[in-house]
Amino acid sequence: TSDVGSEALESAIERLKSKIEDPAKFQEAEELYSAGDDSLIDAFSADALNQNPEWGEDPDDEADVAAHQLELAENYLDMGMIQTAIELLQRVSVSPDQASAEKARALLDVHQS
Repeated sequence: TSDVGSEALESAIERLKSKIEDPAKFQEAEELYSAGDDSLIDAFSADALNQNPEWGEDPDDEADVAAHQLELAENYLDMGMIQTAIELLQRVSVSPDQASAEKARALLDVHQS
């Protein structure tokens, strides 16, 4: 499963790289992806998206981010990190990617008391 996740992440990174023409932005994106999960989550925070509205315009990117965050949330649930998982699921539940949003809402219903 982690191989599939790695391939999906690599694919997302390559797609992002192909869209970034400004070397400074390219460097910033590469650092975000190489730094780990928390940085990636922060990169797609409301503030980051407000500063870079074009990041939220590609449905494939939305789906990739939502799927990745959903996978992270499920891993956090498996590790018993319920609060962290709930925060991620809340973000995914409002994603434009309907499939991920619905799955996130279903998981929230189960795990929120």
